[in-house]
Amino acid sequence: MRHTDYTGGTKPVTPGLPDTEYRAVEITGKTVAPDRATPIGNVLVYVEDSLSTKPQGTQLPCGTVPDAKWMATCSDENGNFTLSGQVKGKATIRLEKGVFQGILKKQFKTAGTYQKQNYNLGGSPALGSPTMAVVKGSYDSIQDILGRLGFGTLDTNGNLLSGTQTFDLFESAKYEALFEDKDKNGKANIFDYKVVFWNCGFTLDTALTEANKKILRQYVQEGGKIYASDWAYTLVEEIFPELIDFSGSDSTPATTPETEDAAKIGTADITIKASVTPALLTWLKSQTCLGGSCVNSDNTVNIEGFLSGWVVMNALHKGVDGEILTYGKMPEDKADRPLTVTLAVGKGHVTYTSYHNETSDLSKGYHPQQRILQYLIFEL
Repeated sequence: MRHTDYTGGTKPVTPGLPDTEYRAVEITGKTVAPDRATPIGNVLVYVEDSLSTKPQGTQLPCGTVPDAKWMATCSDENGNFTLSGQVKGKATIRLEKGVFQGILKKQFKTAGTYQKQNYNLGGSPALGSPTMAVVKGSYDSIQDILGRLGFGTLDTNGNLLSGTQTFDLFESAKYEALFEDKDKNGKANIFDYKVVFWNCGFTLDTALTEANKKILRQYVQEGGKIYASDWAYTLVEEIFPELIDFSGSDSTPATTPETEDAAKIGTADITIKASVTPALLTWLKSQTCLGGSCVNSDNTVNIEGFLSGWVVMNALHKGVDGEILTYGKMPEDKADRPLTVTLAVGKGHVTYTSYHNETSDLSKGYHPQQRILQYLIFEL
């Protein structure tokens, strides 16, 4: 077997080469979550100090490669990828998906094809995951979904086993610690995290202070990412009123928050057949949910578990840099309403869902909206 050595000539490649020598390989695999099973799409995959068969430059649709000569590609919607070129015997493969990374050491003893392995993103900050915080709530359990994704361990009831998580978990009424400056470095503790999740029903005993609003807005503008579900919309409406038109008075200006709780008008015990974006639909079709497929025959997904007074969005405000990932018809007026939105704010992002994710024992499987959250986590 022969390969190009990229110095103008060729030379034979044989088994048993020293690790410092290059050997021609083709690598096929799948990019997955830290659980080593859930496929994650559109991940940048590259091999350090390698030589690509077809160099593509440094800028790929899914991210930036440090060296244009290196083997690099983007995994497809379901995580599949192929790389070809030359690597040394001991190689470092890196994965990058937004703020999530994976660092894998791999041995390539000989030239040839290396097929069908799962390559996982890191499950802790030491392995490439971002620093994350979760604020508990009364009506949601995002921490359990993170646990099942490999950022912790679930108990036999499908709940996060306390102490196994690789993120910081704040009790509902203790969220204000995020706005303190524990290490006295001049910035609030929230700046220590790349992502903060706010469960529906976290305890907001008093209105957010103007100082805290300013801190959270600065956090997002400087690159922080927040996710909030249902009643946690208070954070979004109070601090970023210009992003989403929540239900309320039509006369309220886009830059002014609606009156407190005005958007809590949703009907309980309903199921909405939601439409989803093409990329999300493709990914959901590759997953399984309780009962089998996550997707209905008409390419909608069932969103359920609504409690009385869930928060209703009307639309995104005009000119907002955002995307509606799922939407469906309200039972009352049959009008399409956003259910899942993600919006750019400065260098950061705000993601919001009108629905909960806590609808069942995760040890038994997922509902579609829980799968959607899995997808959203890696889009942050």
